[in-house]
Amino acid sequence: MSGISKRFGGTQALRSVDFTAESGEVHAIVGENGAGKSTLSRILTGAVQCDAGEIRLGGEPQAITSPLRGQQLGIRMVHQHANLVPNLSVTENVLLGGMPTTGRFGWWIDWGAVHRRVQQILERIGFQGIDVRRRVARLSAAQRQVVEIAKAVAVKPRILIMDEPSAVLAQEDLTKLFALIRRLREENVLIFYISHRLDELFAIADRVTVLKDGALVGTVDPRRTQRDELIRLMVGRALQDIFPRRDPKCGRELLSLHDLGRAGSFKDVSFAVAEGEIVGLYGLVGSGRTEVARCVFGADRSGMGEIRVMGRALRPRSPHDALRAGIAMLTEDRIGDGLVLGLSIRDNVSLANFPAMSRW
Repeated sequence: MSGISKRFGGTQALRSVDFTAESGEVHAIVGENGAGKSTLSRILTGAVQCDAGEIRLGGEPQAITSPLRGQQLGIRMVHQHANLVPNLSVTENVLLGGMPTTGRFGWWIDWGAVHRRVQQILERIGFQGIDVRRRVARLSAAQRQVVEIAKAVAVKPRILIMDEPSAVLAQEDLTKLFALIRRLREENVLIFYISHRLDELFAIADRVTVLKDGALVGTVDPRRTQRDELIRLMVGRALQDIFPRRDPKCGRELLSLHDLGRAGSFKDVSFAVAEGEIVGLYGLVGSGRTEVARCVFGADRSGMGEIRVMGRALRPRSPHDALRAGIAMLTEDRIGDGLVLGLSIRDNVSLANFPAMSRW
């Protein structure tokens, strides 16, 4: 990719980026939010057209004018947010656009055969155990990511782009993902790996390219580069203390949880949050982090324990009750739970607070 530039309105997303990668390589792309990582990837897939620059595959210039053209050239992408059809089955999503048919006119689908084929794909990539007949809408976030990966590798891609593939995966699934990546590398597939988790890059990447503010900073060998140096390239300055000590000015206690629990999700959770304080809730995928937050917000019902706001007991039966108590929530799944994609930005911003913006 030579001299790739792209502007969205007043934002210069990419500034004359030169980028080279080889087959059989795991090439990581890193940078802060807004550095241009996803834009560069989407240009390569054909989802976005660059304003200037040239793309060459195998030395031959290519005009990748659409995702279909990108797929014809062997380019596939595992999206950061699963790009699936929720009301179709796992099988239909994995083989979307390439469902094998039978009969004289190719009108019939041998469902038994296609289900077995997708099951074999899942087993080949090391993620068996998902019901291929199940609707995607009923899968967990981690299972949807697995289906996204299966869809991308089902056609044996020449170039595979993975945009934050580990964000919702537990450690066991991450180990399987790394094993798949190594196997694809041995099959001469070029893999672009985009992630904010630097430990993953040092574990899997052959080279790391750093972007900052839409410009190329440089490409380094992770085996010869220290973590602190990579962070310096990403943020543009040396960080003396990645996690600086803080001395918060905390006020009175606002929220407290006492032995909160929900059957099958978590139990005996107790902590308090004061005015002006930031409390981190941390754990592996499936540990109950999100479930605790949903119970506090009233999106799920807690079966045991107590929530107190300003010393008063609160048992939210819905998010409406939590909003009235002054509790807001940014959801883990922005697309599925947080936004109504068919509505405007104005409508989405006002969605949770109509009384402040309407008379009746």
